[in-house]
This record gives sequence, C-alpha cells and structure tokens, in this order.
Amino acid sequence: VESFIPARISRNVEDIKAAYENYFTLESWKVPIRINYLLSLGFLTLMVVFLSLWVGLRVAKGITDPIQSLAQATEQVAAGNLDVKINIEREDEIGLLVNSFNDMVKKLKLSKESLESAYLYIKNILDNINSGVIMLDTSGNISVINGAACKILGINPKDVVNKNYKALISMINSEELHNLVSKIEGRVFKPVKKQINAIIGDRRTILLIFITSLKDSQKYIGLLVVFEDITEVIEAQKALTWQDIARRMAHEIKNPLTPIKLSTERMVKKWEKKDPDFEQVFNRSSKTIVREVESLRRLVDEFSRFGKMPEINKKPTHIPLLIDELVNLYKDFKSISIIVSIPQNPPPVEIDPEQFKRVLINLFDNATQAIANSGTINISISFDESSNKAYINIADDGPGIKEQDKEKLFTPYFSTRKDGTGLGLAIANRIVTEHRGHIKVKDNYPKGTVFTIEIPIKES
Repeated sequence: VESFIPARISRNVEDIKAAYENYFTLESWKVPIRINYLLSLGFLTLMVVFLSLWVGLRVAKGITDPIQSLAQATEQVAAGNLDVKINIEREDEIGLLVNSFNDMVKKLKLSKESLESAYLYIKNILDNINSGVIMLDTSGNISVINGAACKILGINPKDVVNKNYKALISMINSEELHNLVSKIEGRVFKPVKKQINAIIGDRRTILLIFITSLKDSQKYIGLLVVFEDITEVIEAQKALTWQDIARRMAHEIKNPLTPIKLSTERMVKKWEKKDPDFEQVFNRSSKTIVREVESLRRLVDEFSRFGKMPEINKKPTHIPLLIDELVNLYKDFKSISIIVSIPQNPPPVEIDPEQFKRVLINLFDNATQAIANSGTINISISFDESSNKAYINIADDGPGIKEQDKEKLFTPYFSTRKDGTGLGLAIANRIVTEHRGHIKVKDNYPKGTVFTIEIPIKES
C-alpha cells in the first residue's frame, strides 16, 4: 500500500534524524568537554591563587622587612649604638617612617655628642677650679667629686665615689660640720653658706661651705656642696686687719697732734715776740693742748680696748663753736685767708663733737696743703630745717682734684700726696657716714675744690 507523503514532512524527518544523530554525537563529547572545562578552570583558578599568594607575599615582604629592620635598629639604638642607619629608599608611608627613624637617630647622636662635650667641658672646669665640688644623688651617695675637693680633704676619689656621704664626713673631724649636716639632713632647706673649723688629717683648716639642693622642673634630683679652704685667706685677713688698725691708729693719733703743734707754735711765737696778749694766748693754747692730749688718751684707750674706731657719742652741738675752734688753730697763718659764713641763730646738731672736729681738721688740713699754705679757704654753714639737713662747705682755691681721682678720694690708702697715708678722708667719710651723713666733692670756681658735709640736724 502506498501513500503519498508530503516533501515537507520528509524534510522534517530528515532533520529530526540528523538532529538525533547529532545529539548522540554531542552526548558522546559531553564528558570530555566537561573534563576539559574543569581542567581549564582549575588551572586558571590555581594560577589566580598562586598569583594572589605571590603578590600577597611580595606586599607583605615589602612591609614586614622594613618593619623588621626598624625593630632590629631600635634594639641597637636602645643598646647605645647610634651609628645605625636603615638603607631603604621608598616613596610610600614605610619610606617616610624609615626616613623619620634615621633622622631621629641622627639627632640622638648629635645630642649625645653635645652632652658628652658638655660633660667633658664641665668636668674640665670642675677639675681646674680651686673650689671643692661634691654632688650627691637622691639616695645620698656621692656621684661626683672634683680634684680640688680630694686635694682639700686629702682623699682618693675611689674611696668615696658611689658611697654614702656619711663615709666622707667620718673622715673630717669637725663638730660644726656634723651639726650643720644634722640640721639639714632629711629636711627641706634653703641654700646654706657657713664658715666652719675642721681638722683634716693633722691639719687645722677653715672651710667656707655652700650647700644647696638640685631640682629640675618637677622633682628633687640631688644635692650640691661647694667649699673652699680659706685658712690662708683668713690668716692673711687677720694680718691685714691688724695692719689696718695700726695705720688707722697712727693716723687718728696725728689728728690731735695738729692742734697741739699749732697751739705750741703760737705760744712760742707770742713768747718770742713778747706780745702783750701772750697770757691770753697761753691760757687758750694750754687748754687746747690739754684737751687734745686728753682726746689722744681716750683714743689710745679705745684702740687698745676694742681695736677699732671709737664709738660715736652724739649730743646736741653748735657747729659754729667747732668752726671757731678750727679757725683759731690756723689764724696765725698770715698767708692763709680764712672766710667764714655762718647764719644767725643756727640750730644745734646731733653729732659727736670730738670725732666731728677730727673730720673738720682733716678737711681743713687737706685744704691748707692744697693751697700750699698760701691762698683762701672759705667755710660756710647752711641749714635746711624742712629737710632736716645741715651743710658744711670747705672750699679752697688750690689747683683742684683730677676728675678720675674724685671717686677714689674716700677709698682707704688712696692719696694724691706722696707722703699721704690714704686714711684721712676714708676715716672722715666713715665718721660722717656713722652720723648718717655724706661727704661730697666738687670743683670750686674759678679754681680749687669744695668738700660738702651733709648731716641730719636731729635724730629722726
């Protein structure tokens, strides 16, 4: 039986058959293709994993190696090696960190060198000064002692360095030192400066000690002791003091001798000339001589008892009377013109008349020598009761005083005369100062010098 099948159906059957055969062909390649894809993807995955691991290790190494180098370098710096340098050049944050570390180490090295230089400088100073220097730490142990201290105390630094200060004190026989230490031991104290006597070895010494605490901005860090052996200085000062006392005594003895000499010369002149007023002059001059001898005796007694200037004994005194006595001593000098200017009804002044007369005699005697016993001397007195001041001016018309010498006039042992002791004006200045006054010097016009004494009128 035949039937006619359309061509379209035949073509579809052929297509289905071809598709069916193609399907079975593809079905046979399914597993190999899957395996190939799996192998390719697995390989790519492994490649990506290994590449990521490599990149990660590279990145980690780029970070950990510099950090490890920094850690090792930090340990070396902590151990005191400041010559460390990390040779890594990078532009990232790690490079910035490394550069900062290298700069820090460089600055630390410079600071250390500066500190070492400063320490050597200070050590050199301490070793070359004559004062003994000892530094104690907070535990009372001796951390620094210089050569001068060892020489003064007669010790070896090895015997006391890093040992307690009590070991050093036990080597010094001084009750004053032990008392001083016991007063400040374990206490907050102000800087102490004291002169003590001590026996070091078999030698008696006098030490000038200065003790102060050392502090930084926050806390106490130790103690500083500075001392000097002033034994020879004290002995020399004693000798100079006695020499000074002897010179002062000699000079003060000369002051009463001046009126004695002048009074005696006046009596002799009156006697030789057989002047009718000899008896009057003799009476006045004899009283002056007796008075000055009595003053001289008191002066010597004061010196012998106290070894110093006589004490000031103030009482109300009329200065014009002292001026009158002074003028009477020199009025027989025909070549000297003495001009006195005194206000009417002057008030009394609280002074020691005996000592103040010595001041006037000293200044007047200087004036007569300045004019070479030929010239004019002006004496003027003024009072300012509003300011409670009295002013005495003694002016001469001599050659004057050089400007550079004016500041030295009242300095002991300075004199413009070859035969001067340099004590007259110094003693006069001291007496006026003890009266709470001042002596000033200035030029006199047109020539000469003016000495001005300024003293209080009354005790306030």
